[in-house]
Amino acid sequence: MWPSLVRLEAKIAKTAEARWQMLGGLAKADLRRIKREQYTMAVLPAVPAFEEFYGRFYLPSMRKRHGEDAYLHGFNAEFNKLGPSDVILEVRAPNACLGKVVICEEGDGVRMSRLGWLDGRDDIYQKSVLGALYWFSMQYASAKGYSRVDLGSVSPYLDDGLFAYKQKWLGRLSWDKSAYNTWSVMADPSHEVTRRFFDNNALIIRNEQTRCFDVITNRAREEVYAASVQREHLGVWLSPDQVWPKPSC
Repeated sequence: MWPSLVRLEAKIAKTAEARWQMLGGLAKADLRRIKREQYTMAVLPAVPAFEEFYGRFYLPSMRKRHGEDAYLHGFNAEFNKLGPSDVILEVRAPNACLGKVVICEEGDGVRMSRLGWLDGRDDIYQKSVLGALYWFSMQYASAKGYSRVDLGSVSPYLDDGLFAYKQKWLGRLSWDKSAYNTWSVMADPSHEVTRRFFDNNALIIRNEQTRCFDVITNRAREEVYAASVQREHLGVWLSPDQVWPKPSC
């Protein structure tokens, strides 16, 4: 059963110092730049601020980064998803607002719903604005007394670029949140295309018996960096030949 998506969550330490200590070198480098750029956080009610967010931040950013693969809906459909307590968190430079994210409160945490940076501009994206949106979301959650941030969904591959980015911001696989649609897939592990795919990808699948995520790949566990980071959530490491054995006759 091949999942369409999986979800990552970050556990939030109670103090900024503790959160800093949990981060790796790449995230800390982003935070140093965030400090140099003098970014600050602002929080606004989502409903009155959503039209500008959708037109100037969310839509152009998703089109710029994901092209035809972007999951985009019209303004009314996105607006109608807003709850009464949802807010828009802004990343502000000294002279402009550069990034925004919709934050939804749910249970014992918050969810980063939709985000974007001004007009989808590459020069703004390259100034660690995306990192500031993740960091400020953690700061907001902590200030509200929450223990986690839902970082949203990603493609089900340990090697995926967005998976790696969210993992950098303490994203870990969430079993309860990863109940997405699946496809029942048959494959021929000896076929050149199949072999090449699993040489380059580590597919994450749900194991309903163990409530862990098993992995299908031709790569060894130690060759996949995310395997060590996500080890608490991973189960069996499988080759395609183990999943799709050759028929006996």
